[in-house]
Formats: sequence, structure tokens, C-alpha cells
Amino acid sequence: MRFPGFYGNSALQMRLSAAEQGGGLSHCYVLSGPAGSGKKTLARILAAAMECTGSGQKPCGQCPHCHKVFGEGHPDVIWVDSDKATLPVKIIREKLIEDAYIMPNEGARKIYIIPRAQDMQSAAQNALLKILEEPPAYCSFLLLTDSSEKLLSTIRSRSVELTLFPLSQEELISHLRREFPSADDHTLASAANISGGYLGAAAELLRNPAELSDPALPELCAAFAAGEELELLEVLAPLEKRSRPEFQRLVELFSAALIQALHLQADSGAISTREAALLADRCSGQRLFAASGAISRVITLLQANGSPGHCIGLMLASLPIINQTERS
Repeated sequence: MRFPGFYGNSALQMRLSAAEQGGGLSHCYVLSGPAGSGKKTLARILAAAMECTGSGQKPCGQCPHCHKVFGEGHPDVIWVDSDKATLPVKIIREKLIEDAYIMPNEGARKIYIIPRAQDMQSAAQNALLKILEEPPAYCSFLLLTDSSEKLLSTIRSRSVELTLFPLSQEELISHLRREFPSADDHTLASAANISGGYLGAAAELLRNPAELSDPALPELCAAFAAGEELELLEVLAPLEKRSRPEFQRLVELFSAALIQALHLQADSGAISTREAALLADRCSGQRLFAASGAISRVITLLQANGSPGHCIGLMLASLPIINQTERS
């Protein structure tokens, strides 16, 4: 099986190739991974492989069915979504269940792709479950979600779960360098680290470079590296006036710098941002690790609508101040 435009995840690719060669792909897959992890790319590849009429490895990329699937114009590949925050049962019934009992127009299968499966309401998931239990023989389903845990266990038990993993920094930066040849190494490293290793997310960051920096980040990293509580307070106190999304972006950038600093200590030749290099040079691995855990708790609080003021208090209380070994 071929995977054009889908990188990394070699074990997943081997698993799908073996299934395709050994008796056919499953009628239902759950593709799990964060935004930018390649779920939509993989869904198109699976849909094309199911409809492909070419010889050799599938999808061939040359037959009319492949062209239509990759061009998002195949009448039997249906994307099931809505403009609402959640996916109501009405959409599942009208776009999927009622349509599923109509024979395919052109292809061997009718393939339903739900790009926000985690946003299905409970009633919508239960309605989907009924057709998954006894689907028409020509129907296949691709459920894309940021976490399979958000789906009913009964849906997952009737599906094959595919978890998409991040690329290595070396592989990710190699792809990014080809796509963004004008970006410098520090920018590429920042996008790679903040994205968590996912190509789509990193590329989106590079298209919106404002997301890769914050004027307070160098000051925050320098204050933490200095290990003086008063200096850290002087940097954090004015940030209380920021909106929660703006403050969260800064905290996420700081978290990424801490993680990258740890990687840099393990591999001194790794590409890094200036902030990560400063942290790696001046902080012990133990302190970086403890700070990363503390910042993870701050991010969790922000995601639960915690205010910048509360989060600054948590940072001051939990970030490790320099120890005597580092000071000497």
C-alpha cells in the first residue's frame, strides 16, 4: 500500500499494508491524533485505496477513482460534518444513515468520513453505533478524533483503532526545510517543538509565524534560568493583565522551550531555539524536568478556564528555584 504525503508512523503503514494485501481493509477505522497529525491525509489515502481500480500497490494515484478521491470530488466518499460546535444526531441521520442504504454511484464502496468524531453528541454516537453493528456490505466508515477515549466504547469495539504518532525532530525538520526553504533553523526548531512533532501542525505554525514567538518569552526564560524568585515575579506580574488565550500561548511556548532544552542536553547537536539553548546551558536536567511538570499543570488549569492571575500564582509556587549545586 502507498502513503503519498503521509510521513512517519512506519508501524501503522506496515499494519495497513498487510491488511490491504491480506484480505482487505476494515469497514471501520478510528484515526486518533491531535490537530495537524495527518488524520485527514491518511483518511483520503484509505478512501482512495478502497476505491482504487489500478493494478499494483494501492492507491495507484492514476486511476479515475484515485483522482476523484484526492481531488475531493468522488461521489461515494462523503464527509459528514456541520458548521455547529457539536455534531448533532440530525446530521448523522441525514448525511450518513439514510444515505448508506443507497447503492454506490461509481465506486466499489460508499465511504463516510467524520472529521470531528469527538464532537458527536451522545445521541449521534448511538445512532452511528446502530449502523456500525449491521452495516451494508459496501459501506466503510472513517472516524477522525483527537482522542478515541471520547467515543463510545461500543463504537471503538467495532472499529480498528489507528493512533498517529509524532515524527522525530530530524525527520520533521527535514520535511519542513523542503516546504519552507526560507525559514532559519531556529524558526524550524521552534515550529517542530511547539507542534509536538506533527508535520501539519508545524507547517501551520510556519504559515502564521506570529504564533511562534512572544516578546515576553526571552525574559521569562532568562528569569527562570537565573533562578531568582524576585526576578521571576517581576517578569510574571505584568502578564496578569493579558487575556487567557494570550497568556496560554506564552505558557505553551515556555513549555516547549523547557522540553527542547531537555532534548538539547541529551543531544548537543540538535537544532534548537535561542531560549532552549539558554535553558539547556544554565539549568540542570532535574530542574528542567520539574519545571516542565509544573508548567503542564498550569496549562491544564488554563484549559479549565483558570485566570492568568491564578496561573501566575501557581507558577511562582511550583517552578523550582535554582538549587545550590547550580548556583555554585
